Amino acid sequence: MILAIFFKFNRFWSVRNLDLIGLILLTPGLLFLAMYNGQAGYLWMFGIHLAILVRLLFDMVMVRRPLLEPNLTSAGLTFACITLFTFMVANVAINRGEQLDSVRTIRLEQILCLTGDSSPMRSNVNQAALQSPGYAPFYVWVEKTNQVLAPPDSLRSQLLKLRNGKTDTENESGNTFPVVPQEIFPVATPPVLSDGSPFSLVPSSEETKTVSLPVISDTLVLAAVLATHLTIVLGLLFIGHAHFGNIRVGIAAATIYLLHPCTNQMLGRLDHFVPAMLLVWAIAFYRRPLWAGFSIGLAAALVFYPIFLIPLWCGFYWKRGWIRFLCGIGVCYAVFLILLFSTAPNFHSFGLQLANLLGRDRGT
Repeated sequence: MILAIFFKFNRFWSVRNLDLIGLILLTPGLLFLAMYNGQAGYLWMFGIHLAILVRLLFDMVMVRRPLLEPNLTSAGLTFACITLFTFMVANVAINRGEQLDSVRTIRLEQILCLTGDSSPMRSNVNQAALQSPGYAPFYVWVEKTNQVLAPPDSLRSQLLKLRNGKTDTENESGNTFPVVPQEIFPVATPPVLSDGSPFSLVPSSEETKTVSLPVISDTLVLAAVLATHLTIVLGLLFIGHAHFGNIRVGIAAATIYLLHPCTNQMLGRLDHFVPAMLLVWAIAFYRRPLWAGFSIGLAAALVFYPIFLIPLWCGFYWKRGWIRFLCGIGVCYAVFLILLFSTAPNFHSFGLQLANLLGRDRGT
């Protein structure tokens, strides 16, 4: 569908077609990850993203280019966009938790959450709050989302047996899962520190006691996931209308976002899509440096890594708004500091969560 809607068959050697091929080539990396071949998957995706970076750098020297419209009309794009989002709602609402009955319908995010640090088998969801750099309560939401969407115990055991290469397993529907060699699904070994002691991302009991656990319902989690994707779609529509003067461009961008396998296989990863949502709206508000800075600051406070975009945006606003941009970031971090100070039970807890907010490394 991506090729049918966007590929320009009458201009094969166009930059548009090169961009589409680059987006589609991200998919083999997802397949490697689904097969528990993380090294090949991440190396593949790193190589493709490096090629996309070179393409973006080359874009700065392109002065003029023809407008290549999608192959569908505006009505067709709108219908496709609405239908794809409806399918996304059904996928999140139905294809989750105890409602899953087959390994053939499991998404990649549901496979990854079985063996990673966010395993739903862990009894204390609070432990996720201090494992990743960023705002600790946000990762409580991420962990709760993983628990809601994760496969049930029956399918989990089948997947883990496949991964560990054990004996054949037959599910209730009669599907047989063959023995898989260890070299295809390698068993992960826990890392060790320089002194030989095992390295664990699970916080100590003293740290986990300092983070309060809010009560989050499953319905609220699913609503947050869908609201995040809807906000991204609305942001793309706004960019097309406000900055390009062409709403069709916005609808096309939203359609390819909903079509892409990366979106459909990682639907519930709030730690991926919430920062993406904020970055999209930072671009939408780029003519208002204060609001753009607040969006970038909010994304950096939640998951930390967008903080590396701040020098790039300062260079863009240089001599024409960089002070307002930095003020927006400062206001955002001030709000988070007030939240941390008002919710922390003691100064020790405040210090731990502040270190997380500023990118504390759990391995040190």
